[in-house]
Amino acid sequence: MSEKRKNWRLEKEVVFNPEKGEIRWHNQRLIVLSAYELPSIHQEALKIIGPLANTEVYETCAQAVKQFFEGQIKNIEKMSEEELAKNFAEEMTNWGIGRVEIVDLDLKKGGIIRVYDGCYYSYYENPKQPVCFITAGMLKGMLEAITKKSVEVKEEKCMALKEPYCEFRFEIK
Repeated sequence: MSEKRKNWRLEKEVVFNPEKGEIRWHNQRLIVLSAYELPSIHQEALKIIGPLANTEVYETCAQAVKQFFEGQIKNIEKMSEEELAKNFAEEMTNWGIGRVEIVDLDLKKGGIIRVYDGCYYSYYENPKQPVCFITAGMLKGMLEAITKKSVEVKEEKCMALKEPYCEFRFEIK
């Protein structure tokens, strides 16, 4: 077992109760889904409601992740916003969405975050534009929890478009 894997917090903090059929992490109940499930829901919503589905997926993911990280902030020792961003980016990597790297971080104005080997882009066939609204929403939620301000995240590069990584520019409002 690699040193990185041995120190992975999820492994130590996830609690499985087979009698209840329940998995818990950070006092929240989890379910296990494949990485395909969220893009599949997104694609079906696109068929039904069109491009509005992109906004709905983005905002819904943002709200869910924001609530999660707001709960985390209450339960951890005092950290600077920059330390929280680095800690939470690492935590999102541990969730399995890809390797999250903060490239440029100005929590007053904005910056750039990259995701390498993202788990969602590969489920979209022949896209004409970036498709990672799920990941963009998750990053928005993380940043809003940290800054307590409105944040907009836009994907500028996408692995679905044969880029080497997905790149997200964010702006603090």
